[in-house]
Amino acid sequence: MSDITLQKCAEGLLHAMRPQEPVMAAEFKSYTVAEVAKILHTNTDRVYALIKSGELPSIKIGVTRIRHDVLLTFLMQHESNNTNGGMNQ
Repeated sequence: MSDITLQKCAEGLLHAMRPQEPVMAAEFKSYTVAEVAKILHTNTDRVYALIKSGELPSIKIGVTRIRHDVLLTFLMQHESNNTNGGMNQ
């Protein structure tokens, strides 16, 4: 994934985050593996590999989900650590 793509993903996620009143845990935004794959411009196998390796924490309640804040942190870490122009695949 290129630096520009990571930056656009991070900007889109930051834009989606708006200051709000405190919310209950059930109200936090989360994504399915398929949604994360689409955001990262990759496939679900790659997302599951990131989850299995521990790079991308997830929760499983019925289906595997990735919290919005966790995905944002993941993107920011990869953006700042990215020296080869993309995520290792």
